[in-house]
Amino acid sequence: MSQTVVRPGGARPTGAAPVASRGGLAPPAPPVARLRGRLRGAFDGTPGRLRAAVIVGVLACLVFAALGGNAFRARGDALDQANKSATQLVRVQQVAIDVARADALVTNAFLQGAGEPAGVVSQYQEAIGAASEGLAQAAQAEPGDATALGAANSALTRYTAAVASARANNRLGFQVGSGYLRQASNLLRTPTAGQAAVLPTLDAVATADAARVGDAFDDARNATYQLFAAGLVVLAGLLAVQLWLARRTRRVLNIPLTWGSAAVLVCLIVGVVVLVTGQSAANRVRDTHYAATQALSQARIAAFDARANEGLTLVYQGSGAQYEKTYQARLATARAQVDAAKAAGVDDPGRAELDAWDAAHKQVRSHDDGGDWTGAVKLATGPSQTAFDAFDTKSASALGTEAKAVSTGLEDRHWLLVLLGWVTLIAGLVAAGAAGVGIAQRLGEYR
Repeated sequence: MSQTVVRPGGARPTGAAPVASRGGLAPPAPPVARLRGRLRGAFDGTPGRLRAAVIVGVLACLVFAALGGNAFRARGDALDQANKSATQLVRVQQVAIDVARADALVTNAFLQGAGEPAGVVSQYQEAIGAASEGLAQAAQAEPGDATALGAANSALTRYTAAVASARANNRLGFQVGSGYLRQASNLLRTPTAGQAAVLPTLDAVATADAARVGDAFDDARNATYQLFAAGLVVLAGLLAVQLWLARRTRRVLNIPLTWGSAAVLVCLIVGVVVLVTGQSAANRVRDTHYAATQALSQARIAAFDARANEGLTLVYQGSGAQYEKTYQARLATARAQVDAAKAAGVDDPGRAELDAWDAAHKQVRSHDDGGDWTGAVKLATGPSQTAFDAFDTKSASALGTEAKAVSTGLEDRHWLLVLLGWVTLIAGLVAAGAAGVGIAQRLGEYR
């Protein structure tokens, strides 16, 4: 009878039988290995490939539901942002118009000394009040503008204080009044290291708001590309599944999957058509009413600034040449912007009235340059004011019409975008269900 020799260290001798595990069973496979094995088994053979096709088809439809619905939401949000930013831009530019108008009124009233018309002073105070209220509304509406608008409001407060001092001294006949008026003019137009100027600050804010409008229009256009790309990718995936099923099952069409693909295709076609036509409409608003609103606002700001400089040429006798130069530059800007408004579709933005005012201004300059300062003042506060008021009325009416058209045009299709977003989401979910049912029918044939 042989004996098994156990070697030192417990090593099993050569030829000995393997030692069984506890209970005589092999060690269990790790959990990850078991999971991999089950997954391989689930996707083996034709049934496994059918299961993979179910996953591809359903996921493709769900992707379309998510991306397609989001495309309409993104378009709606972008147009809302464009409308919001355009409204803020108009609001800020209106503040600049009110400030420039107030300065033009008080400058020309200054020419009449103690006899400044009470009605003109009342209009000045009304314009300043509107500007202050507009600054508060604009700062609340767009937090990104709040800091700059706060600086403009601070400068406006100092401006009104300087104007009050100028008027008080002017009524008493003190020459120092013109010094305060010059200080007020600088607070409006010329920034320093320690103090912002109202009009340049408002212009910078308006530029930032205009950039937001442009970005929003770009985002709206990108929504069309998003829907189109999502639809093509999903349709390509569903077509690939259809072709594979046709070859594998010897059947040309899988009815549920075909209906699901058709739903995606219809949503894609309708959606792209709506987004493309909607983008075309948004572009028309941008190129017509929005462009006209911008041009008219800038024309009015420049014209009121020119009107103030017309008065300053007479306030600072003998040193008014610089103000006449500024008048001509601002008038050129106003004319260019009125012409731009005309090109953008405004029937009558007030070019004839602007030219009539300039003709009256030439008469003012002719008298002043000829030594008749008193006659020049009468013309500046009489016929020139009347001619300018005609431009003011005409351009203000056109601006109000165009600004309203911007808001109406950008809001016009919002309800349709919301509706199509939900329709696309539901169609994608229905298509996902149809894809699952259709392929599951083929899978059932193998059970």
